[in-house]
Amino acid sequence: MADPAKTIRKKERKQKLYVFLIRWWSVGAVYFFIAWGTQLGRYSDTADLVFFLGTSIGLFTTLIVNPALKMLFNAGWHKAYGSSTAWERLRIRLLDVGLALLITLVVSFLYEGINRTAIVLLDLQEDQVFLPGEPILFGLFYTLILTAVLFLLSQSGKMLNKKNKDNQ
Repeated sequence: MADPAKTIRKKERKQKLYVFLIRWWSVGAVYFFIAWGTQLGRYSDTADLVFFLGTSIGLFTTLIVNPALKMLFNAGWHKAYGSSTAWERLRIRLLDVGLALLITLVVSFLYEGINRTAIVLLDLQEDQVFLPGEPILFGLFYTLILTAVLFLLSQSGKMLNKKNKDNQ
């Protein structure tokens, strides 16, 4: 007979994988539509692309992806519909958009660092792009960084709760 705790852990790992894949796909899709489907991807001004891409990812995530993940897997920080005030929902959505902007900026720096390192190590021309932006890799970088940030926030919250319990 199977160990119930092992079965639960296996189910949780499978759900975390589904959440990761859904977030990866959704961020890649937004990148596809914004960076490849508009004129923003063709301009040389990276700041505009990062701003509109981060804002679009944040809005798509907060309005569609996170509520769906909450309903499907009880994942994320959104509360159940109707259990929060309008101010709480606005605050969470603004934090989602801000987090998306920040992670998009970090991913753009990551691309820049990879390209500059490749230029130096491989003796490429200064204007050559070794690793151009594309939806699959952008989504993967974004989702890995988001997962790391959420893990760090979760661990810091657990440490604060433990510290508060010890002080009481």
